[in-house]
Amino acid sequence: MRDRLPPPTPTTRWHAFSGIAAALLLATACGPATAPSAPPATSVPPTTAAKPTTAASAPVAATPAPAAAKPTTAAASGATPAAAGSATIGKPMEPMQPASGNVKDTLVVSMGQFPDTLHPGIGSMAARTAVLYAVFTYPITNDNRGEYVPIGVEQVPTIDNGGATFVGNGEDKHLEVTFKIKDGVKWQDGVPTTSKDIAYAWKLELDPKFPATGRTTVAKIAGIDTPDDKTAVVRYMSAKQARDAAQNGAFGLEATQWADYKDQQDPLTDPYYFLPPLLNNGLWLPEHILSKIPPEQQQAADWSSRPVGNGPYKVVDVVPNQSITLQAVDDYVLGKVPTKTVVFRIITDTNATLAALQAGEIDVTTSIQGPDVDVSPELDRLQGYKPNYIAGTSWEHIDLNLTVPALQDKNVRKALIQSIDRQQIVDKLLFGKTSVATSWIQPGIPPWAYDLSCVTPYAYDLNAATQLFQQAGYNKGADGMLAKNGQPLTLKLTTTDASLRKNVAQVMQAQLKQAGVNLDLEFMPATPFFAREGPLIQGSFDLGMYTWVAAPDPGTTLYRSVGVPEPANGLVGQNYPRYKSPQYDQVMTQAANELAIDKRKPLYCQAVKIWTDDVPVIPLFQRTVTSTARANMVNFRPTATGTPETWNMWSWFVPAG
Repeated sequence: MRDRLPPPTPTTRWHAFSGIAAALLLATACGPATAPSAPPATSVPPTTAAKPTTAASAPVAATPAPAAAKPTTAAASGATPAAAGSATIGKPMEPMQPASGNVKDTLVVSMGQFPDTLHPGIGSMAARTAVLYAVFTYPITNDNRGEYVPIGVEQVPTIDNGGATFVGNGEDKHLEVTFKIKDGVKWQDGVPTTSKDIAYAWKLELDPKFPATGRTTVAKIAGIDTPDDKTAVVRYMSAKQARDAAQNGAFGLEATQWADYKDQQDPLTDPYYFLPPLLNNGLWLPEHILSKIPPEQQQAADWSSRPVGNGPYKVVDVVPNQSITLQAVDDYVLGKVPTKTVVFRIITDTNATLAALQAGEIDVTTSIQGPDVDVSPELDRLQGYKPNYIAGTSWEHIDLNLTVPALQDKNVRKALIQSIDRQQIVDKLLFGKTSVATSWIQPGIPPWAYDLSCVTPYAYDLNAATQLFQQAGYNKGADGMLAKNGQPLTLKLTTTDASLRKNVAQVMQAQLKQAGVNLDLEFMPATPFFAREGPLIQGSFDLGMYTWVAAPDPGTTLYRSVGVPEPANGLVGQNYPRYKSPQYDQVMTQAANELAIDKRKPLYCQAVKIWTDDVPVIPLFQRTVTSTARANMVNFRPTATGTPETWNMWSWFVPAG
């Protein structure tokens, strides 16, 4: 998921919109103390009974968000709840039909971020993922309908279809998942993609010398068998193996990686067992190339900026911080690619992007720090383009660094969230086009998981905030500002230099001043903000504002104690608030090892109660996924999930003339 996948971080823009921000800065002094309204239900993807949209179906131009459908859970539809956790499984993608007639040779796609790397196993920037979807063939992906569909493998393996099964008895019982690679999937140097590439990717991420982003899922795997070039059998750990790893470690990693399983009584599973447990992107890697590069050297290797993939486009030119040029391959597994060249053009300023759109220089703007909902009036006036606004699974939030002394007090954290009028931000800065967020679980993704009754509610209430600050020992002085033992309550908010974030930060600065909190603001480019040496991973921040993309399943590993990036674990993990709760860890670990919805739902409800009561994070609002494409663009199908707009770039084209 991040900005993380990192969020779409818009750009620097100060004209018309800054007037709204300025008005809000004045309004915060007397704004009403209203509670955030409950987010409305969003559109849910069609059920598996719906006819899948394939690249061979009728062309669509800038398809809008899917129409609302009645939520269908596995239990309601008669399917076995354990079939695939909570996922909706779609049919295989059909081979693409070549476009008829003349099409534009080159498409220009704008992004506001330049990828920090193009190595699938390192980092998590959304800009990187958008390019990877064009350069690699994903074994399985989540499409614009929210369905998991096989691309590079023959089927999505589930317990229902026999692709996954439990093997053995007693403490040796374990889950095995079989993946069959499609004929014709090959690396861009002509070497076929094989099961060895699946096994290699898994082993690489477990290598202590490799700078992996996270290992929580891959660490559940005991091994991957490769009986032939087309078949990979993933063996999850038995209860006995999990307990042994928790005591002795495994694969050269410390036992702390498996600390949650020290008393494990059941075989390890995962809600995403039907996805290849490869890296943090679900991708295979070319074993014949990367096995020759030591794991600790891969981040700096030339391959990481110009990877040899197995997708519809290959990288032919990279100009750092400016552009990435791709060229279509001749024999892609899904058929002829209609557009010969794609240029990712990096434009970090919203005004410049709008000017390029008005001049007709761009074919697509992505949600990756592109023009956001704050400039929707300008987007709606564009001639020859269609903007798309989708209530997404991304949620803007503020991480509270729990190593900061003032933020270690829960009363301070609760007072801060009640000092921010989140509904006012949604109404005024976002034109009411989205909703206040309440936790990491977003409404409708999946439909069964979101339950507002599980959330500890926090209204905008300065009186309640004042009382909580007082309980924490902070009192207002003659200047109206809070202090404790003579020390003022001053915090710094660090975020990217996106225009939307700048405006939101300034409004919150004014709101918190009314509560007596000094809030300093620091804006920086996205790449250093999310870098390994940056404030989030290093923990050198007080408050950090950015976006997480919520997965289509609530089983996030983000906030488990094992995910805190620390020098002792090589800074692996994305629990940037440094939140450590044994109770939360226990519940989330148990939920992640269940496959049936009726068992998982109450566990996630319990986890949400714990998390929202502890307030390690202040959820702000659901991000509206905003993108723009030419009105005659064919097969542009943006998603509400973390899947980037480029997920089906192999089928994009614009008719010539």
